[in-house]
Amino acid sequence: MTSTPLTEDETREAAIQSLIATDRAQKGGMSKSVLNFLEEMAEMSTPEEEFFDTDEDNYEDVDDYISDMGDDRLCGEYATFMDMVRKARILLKEHT
Repeated sequence: MTSTPLTEDETREAAIQSLIATDRAQKGGMSKSVLNFLEEMAEMSTPEEEFFDTDEDNYEDVDDYISDMGDDRLCGEYATFMDMVRKARILLKEHT
């Protein structure tokens, strides 16, 4: 029996639901700060989403699209990622 792989949206939703369930089980209900963090994360786009949403035919695939990103874009993405890591660490300290 073969299962169909989950789409990226389904995977993201499953991960969010897992975090929500874990938080509720541990704390008796999800805190507003955890919910805000999850919502902020879920609002971010992925390169795959951007690739499929673009009308340009300049790229053969997602990897080609990513490889063409400039340094400014990549540095901005990394800075955003680091901000989210810092927020996650603060939440962990608050909830453990």
